[in-house]
Amino acid sequence: MEKSLKILGFKVTTSYDIKRLDKRTGKSFITHALALNGKSNLERWVSIIGFSNYKNIFKYLFWKRNRFGLKQEVLHKISGPEGTFTQFLSLYRHNPAK
Repeated sequence: MEKSLKILGFKVTTSYDIKRLDKRTGKSFITHALALNGKSNLERWVSIIGFSNYKNIFKYLFWKRNRFGLKQEVLHKISGPEGTFTQFLSLYRHNPAK
C-alpha cells in the first residue's frame, strides 16, 4: 500500500509493529499504521481517490471553504436527521469554495 501511494505522489508516514490493547478483550496485538498528513495529501486524495461517505465529503467541503474543521459534536448535530445533512451538502455543492 505504501509503495502504491508513493507512486501516486503521496507523502506517506508508516509505523510498523505497534503494540496495542483491545479494550474489549484485554488482549494485546501488533498492528501497523499508515498516515497521509497535510493539506497537499488531502487535496491529492480528493482529486485522485475521493470519498464515498457523505459525512467525509461534507467535512472536506467545509474545511475547503473555511480552512478549519468541525468538532465531532457539531458533525453529529448536522448529520443526524437525513434531511438536515442533505440540505447542508447541497448548499456546499451549489456554492463552491472561493
